[in-house]
Amino acid sequence: MEKVKNVLLIFSLIAIIVVALIGIFLVLDLASGPEAKEMLTKTLSVISILAAASIIAVFILSLANKK
Repeated sequence: MEKVKNVLLIFSLIAIIVVALIGIFLVLDLASGPEAKEMLTKTLSVISILAAASIIAVFILSLANKK
């Protein structure tokens, strides 16, 4: 159970860093065309959803370990 929690925590940290980098690319307008901006926006959405899901899973696992 603890190994799963550690893997999810590592994934969440990596996902948050990637989301921050993509956000910086979008704010600084480093994507040259509309297709690139759309791709970055969709990638940002997918990674954010996965990060949120793993943070929720870590929270549920920590609640289960307390009982």
